[in-house]
Amino acid sequence: MNDDNNSSDLYDYLSISEVSKIIERDRMEIELERKLDEIEREKKNRTKEIRQEIASISRKYYQIANELVENGNYYEAVDLYSKSIQISKRYLRRKAQDSIFNRAITIALMGFPVLALQDLRSIAKCKPVKADVFYVMGQIYESLDKKWLARKMYEKSLRIDPTYWRAKNSLERRDSKI
Repeated sequence: MNDDNNSSDLYDYLSISEVSKIIERDRMEIELERKLDEIEREKKNRTKEIRQEIASISRKYYQIANELVENGNYYEAVDLYSKSIQISKRYLRRKAQDSIFNRAITIALMGFPVLALQDLRSIAKCKPVKADVFYVMGQIYESLDKKWLARKMYEKSLRIDPTYWRAKNSLERRDSKI
């Protein structure tokens, strides 16, 4: 069987709007890659404008990945979150905390909690510290039946933000079960 038949079979199962979305995403990705190539050539003349454009490209990958998660396309989303992270690290020399956070949640949804925890630990040390990072870590520990670690993370989340209702509710729910 040749590749043309395989791709034809794939398109037989997709609606026209799904195929259009895939083509549009591919077109956007090609355009973003082209912009990155241009920026690479201008690297020696780094200016504030270039850094803003790079941040914009990284953010666009993040936004596309969020849309993919909403549609249940987790593997593609993880790939685009990773591109956003790589762009920020390579060109801006900083962590794309939002992309790392969302990638961790997506990886957890895919059934890989230990990998998700690795991402979350990497941003737990960043400033400013965010309560939701520790809350999600607590959720993952709870799913792994590590109740005492879950409690510790919920408490840490509340130390960062005493009004964080999700962590507060999780602690109350846990305490009511005991």
